[in-house]
Amino acid sequence: MRLFVAEKPSVARDLARVLGATQRTKTRMEGPGVWVTWCIGHLVEHAAPAAHDPAWKRWSPANLPMLPPTLKLQPVKRTQSQFKAVARMLNDRRVEQVINACDAGREGELIFRYLVALAGCSAPVQRFWVSSLTQSAIRAGLANLRPGADFDPLAAAARCRAEADWLVGMNATRGMTAVGDTLLSVGRVQTPTLALIVMREKAIRDFVPDTYWVIEAQVETPKGSFVAQCTGPLDQPPAKETPERCASREIADGAARQLTGAEGEVLRAKRDQQRVPPPQLYHLTALQQAANRRFGMTADQTLKTAQSLYERHKLITYPRTDSRHLTTDVAQLVPGIIQALGQNGYAAEVAGIGKLRALTGRQVANAKVGDHHALLPTTRAPSGQLSRDEARIYDLICRRLLAQVSPDAVYARTHLVVGASGLRLEARGRTRVNAGWEAVDPQRAATKAAPLLPLVEPGDPARVPQATVLEKQTRPPPRFSEASLLGAMERAGRALDDPALRAAMRE
Repeated sequence: MRLFVAEKPSVARDLARVLGATQRTKTRMEGPGVWVTWCIGHLVEHAAPAAHDPAWKRWSPANLPMLPPTLKLQPVKRTQSQFKAVARMLNDRRVEQVINACDAGREGELIFRYLVALAGCSAPVQRFWVSSLTQSAIRAGLANLRPGADFDPLAAAARCRAEADWLVGMNATRGMTAVGDTLLSVGRVQTPTLALIVMREKAIRDFVPDTYWVIEAQVETPKGSFVAQCTGPLDQPPAKETPERCASREIADGAARQLTGAEGEVLRAKRDQQRVPPPQLYHLTALQQAANRRFGMTADQTLKTAQSLYERHKLITYPRTDSRHLTTDVAQLVPGIIQALGQNGYAAEVAGIGKLRALTGRQVANAKVGDHHALLPTTRAPSGQLSRDEARIYDLICRRLLAQVSPDAVYARTHLVVGASGLRLEARGRTRVNAGWEAVDPQRAATKAAPLLPLVEPGDPARVPQATVLEKQTRPPPRFSEASLLGAMERAGRALDDPALRAAMRE
């Protein structure tokens, strides 16, 4: 008998259909030579401090730090009946092989390893590892089962994280509570994240605005007029930061008077093309950021929605990925996915792309793929029963893949420099020449087009009929949105002073 252990009942049902396990009991599905059972998330957890040492029941600073040589495991109380049922199956003499079919990731590995450890199972283990739950993907995964020992490093990483959560949470919470004389919850992730928010709030509250002035000048040439900003005297190089700012009203007024009515000439007229490649494929954090910015969805809503698209609808690959790249073998599947999208609601977009652009190192890098590759749609067609949030998240993922095989967006950039009355005036413009990938995956709402700058050349005469002083104030840093907070968490450690720590935190 082979025993498959899935992480969730829904995944167990998908497996059972492919394996022919059609007879259902309360705790498993049965077929010829196979049982399929399931966890309900975590069935096993770390025991409380008192289970390790009765003296640790008291919240006394004298008991700190609590560092048990081994963290004990116990069944999760609310799902204890399922744990007992699965444990009996794991130790059933008829079971010759156990297949770990929990989610293909660090957390799924931990759920299975803790379950097997507490159940005392010694049967040989194989690993079922897939990135999507379509029937074809499940069959391929069943045909390519791997030894469970291949995933020992992943299990070790999962165990380290779980034990760090316990050690930091239990010790720091008790220590801080003793100091503060009130319950203060401290956690490995929650506390550094809270610190980011508190430091940003402090910066906002302590912020003192500075007033500054900028000079806008109307410039007329025989080939057209435009608005430019004064960036300082001609005989001095422009400042690298905010060159257009004047520190006092008197300086600004004097420069405006000096410019008004002045004659000058075009000193520089640089024009070039800017090619903008598509943004990389989504990993979970990038998807959460995009959904928050565009739709106001929380990170948790996005994750739950993506999980539903993966587990229930089989429309996307495994969502809990931290990679924005594909492996070479997965990249070979992309043309087939694009073809399926052309038949599943994206016909106009696929037709508009024309010849698909070949994927490059921006999308394909085996070394940059850990447990799972970047998020992709599957070839399965949507059933038409998607919720609004599901349709939105699915659309984001589909369009991001379509962007990868589309041409670059192309912009024409212009930088003009005018000299008048000893002062430098500068104007910059950017006009989109070719939408490219932005036609299928627009990154922002349509904005008012930047004014086109005239086709002037160096040496062309210029005149400034009017220069105006505008008073402005510096602004405090914005409060975090969920999208920007996720980005700050992803970049955590970049502001550390110690270069060795900074390097260690880079990934």
